[in-house]
Amino acid sequence: MQRTAQLIVTGVATAGTAAALGALGARERKRAEGGSLRMGKRLRTFRVHLPEGYDGSAELPLLLVFHDALESGATAEAYTGLSALADRERFIAVYPDAAARRWSLTRGKRQLPPVGVDDVAFVDCLLTVLL
Repeated sequence: MQRTAQLIVTGVATAGTAAALGALGARERKRAEGGSLRMGKRLRTFRVHLPEGYDGSAELPLLLVFHDALESGATAEAYTGLSALADRERFIAVYPDAAARRWSLTRGKRQLPPVGVDDVAFVDCLLTVLL
């Protein structure tokens, strides 16, 4: 069975290095690092991949990578190969995690599980922190 990756790119922005690194909470970072944000009562998580050799002195493009249902940001990082591409093409890759491993989608008047989760607000907050 062949795995198909479904990617949704919501935008490419220019990430300020100090802000992106500061959001992860330390001066020296590994190239891929996990982070979290508190959204109300829910702790939301994400991974950030910094390109090889990135020293924080320059602004780089930022790519958001959304995983499939029942996956995670870590699995998306593994199966998309986008972190390797980020090393070659010099951009920051961010892999947010859906609440309950499923993005909250609205179809018509019905919201698909997980109900009550605002993924748009999470991504907005994540971009505010990283940029």
